[in-house]
Amino acid sequence: MGLKEGKKSNMVNSIKIKPLTKEKFNEYIEVGKKSYLQHYLDFWADEDPSPYINESFTQEVLAAELENQNSKLFIIYSNGLPAGILKIIPNRKVGDFSSEESLLLQKIYILKEYSFKGIGSEALAFVKNFAKEQKKKVVWLDVMVKGKVLPFYQKKGYKIHSSKQVQYQNIKDEMREMYVMIKELPL
Repeated sequence: MGLKEGKKSNMVNSIKIKPLTKEKFNEYIEVGKKSYLQHYLDFWADEDPSPYINESFTQEVLAAELENQNSKLFIIYSNGLPAGILKIIPNRKVGDFSSEESLLLQKIYILKEYSFKGIGSEALAFVKNFAKEQKKKVVWLDVMVKGKVLPFYQKKGYKIHSSKQVQYQNIKDEMREMYVMIKELPL
């Protein structure tokens, strides 16, 4: 699959994962912001995630990321409608694995109305295939310890590697802890 479209077709749901283009910036921003707010707003003091939103979902940020060879952005579609976003950093060191050996799944946000429909599983399969094409040994990601998706990643074979703290000032103290999770890929 790689940078080409990822597909899954069945009678119920057709999922496509398409690389972001400049023409789709507004769609990416809208879906990214909405899905982030649906799932993580309660992590922020005064329900103000603007520091994260402003560094993730602006035209300027997306333009810079598209120019960066080590940043791959995608929109996830379900039955032709935008359902989520995906961001991959193909070369990012983790633990004892070099940047050549590891790929970071930096963002995977699915709109609430599309949750629990297999889209997250399809997105992870897409990332795994992309990583295998790049001959990576591991895929890794950060997961909020108090978030609801930790069991999902564990079920998909990701293991807790280490922990760290979110550095944004206005994150609630009890929500700061994150796990770094790794999935080793068969050669």
